[in-house]
Amino acid sequence: MLDCYGPILDRPVICEDFEHKYPIILKMYNEELDKSKVIYDNQMRSCETSENKPPLHKNLPEVAGALKWAKELRMRLEKPMASFKHIEHPVMQTEDAATIFNKYEEMMELLGKYEVKVYESWTADVDDVCSVNLNQPLVVRNKETNLISVNFDPKLVAVLREVKYLTIREEEKIPDSAAVIYAKHETLRQYNANLDLTVQWYNKVRETVLEVEFPLIESQLAEIDTQLEKAENSLNWNQEEVWEYIQKTRDHVQDLEKRVQKSKDNIESIKKIMEEWSKVALFERKENKTDSLLSLEDRESKITKRYNEITVAGEKIHALVKVRFVTDESVI
Repeated sequence: MLDCYGPILDRPVICEDFEHKYPIILKMYNEELDKSKVIYDNQMRSCETSENKPPLHKNLPEVAGALKWAKELRMRLEKPMASFKHIEHPVMQTEDAATIFNKYEEMMELLGKYEVKVYESWTADVDDVCSVNLNQPLVVRNKETNLISVNFDPKLVAVLREVKYLTIREEEKIPDSAAVIYAKHETLRQYNANLDLTVQWYNKVRETVLEVEFPLIESQLAEIDTQLEKAENSLNWNQEEVWEYIQKTRDHVQDLEKRVQKSKDNIESIKKIMEEWSKVALFERKENKTDSLLSLEDRESKITKRYNEITVAGEKIHALVKVRFVTDESVI
């Protein structure tokens, strides 16, 4: 309001009418300072007792969200204060005004210390998180189920998200280790996306293959397991040959999964074809009565018709049967 109407306050009539409102404005800002201090104290108390975090904007990570919360609380006080400092009036020299300025400085100091604490607690661990987790193998295997999973630590995902939003803020210096990992975040995203697919296909084969089917794919699955040993033991996220290895392994696993799924689909198709034969009986009783004799007058035509239907269906089944497992060729 002061910014909008400040230029016209020099007019005598307006100035006289506005004179008694200066103390009211000071009082309102003082109440705003008190409310901000209550918000800050409640949040700090909550963090100390239950490790709650400040209210975060949707999709913001923990550190960037906490700093954003502090910045918004700061801006809530800074904008009005910037206008107050331009007021030339005796009320600004009073004891009440001095108290308000002291409260303001106290809040700015508290928020500044909070921001430093949040940022430094994050940077204290970020180097270890980046160096340790990037040197981990690409995948891990559950010894009980024999299933695999991508070994990209959620802490690394958190670091990438933090750096993204802290870079947008342009207010904090990003640690070198975090900056290095963020510089190749697109590469890491590509690695993860393709490994996720590989893991999904591999685990699907392991979980869905039947006991009678397993011998048909056992040799190729053994080859894939041998290939995966490198990802489980020696390959990590920092090595240059990772992408070539991921592509090769992905294609190998996808080939097996496609053929296993195609065979299962063919079996289901065969079942559906054969189910058609049992939907309608070859001979029915007269007038559909249980105590009536079978209607055999047109049995020759019915037999011929059913035989032709089975012949056509049999050709479809033979075609599907020919599409069999090939363990050493990518052919369906």
